[in-house]
Amino acid sequence: MSRLFKGMVAALAAVLAVSVVAPAPAHAASGGGCGPRVSWHFSQSTVLYVTSCISYQNPHLKPDFYIEGSAASGSNCLVVQQLTINGSAVSGGRHVATCVAGHYGPWNYAVNPPSGSAQARISIQINGSEAVVSYSPYVYFP
Repeated sequence: MSRLFKGMVAALAAVLAVSVVAPAPAHAASGGGCGPRVSWHFSQSTVLYVTSCISYQNPHLKPDFYIEGSAASGSNCLVVQQLTINGSAVSGGRHVATCVAGHYGPWNYAVNPPSGSAQARISIQINGSEAVVSYSPYVYFP
C-alpha cells in the first residue's frame, strides 16, 4: 500500500473513532418566541400594547414581555405575568406596578420536571380590572 493510501485510511479511522466516542448534542427546545401584540385603547390617541414572550435555556424558562405606548394619565396600571408549565399554572406570578413602555425580563424559572411545555401569560389590569391579555407561543423543552 502506498503512503498516501495508508494516511487516508488512518485519517478515516480517526474520524470514525471520534464520531463513535463523541456524545450526541443535547436536544434543543422548540417553539417559544413572542405572541401577537395586543392592545388596550384608552382613547383614540392613547393606546397601550403588550407582547408576551418565552424561551428556554437549560434548565430555565425565560419569560419576558414588551410594553409599548402608555396608560392614560391617572390610571392605576398593573402588569401580571403567569407561567403555565405542563398544563399547570405556576403560583406567585410576577407583578410589575407600572405600564411604562419598555422590555421587562427575561426572568429565570427553573424547570422541574426537566421536560414538557410552557406558556407565558401577561395581563394588564387597569384600575383593578383585567383589560388585556397576551399569551406567548408554547415552548417545548427536552
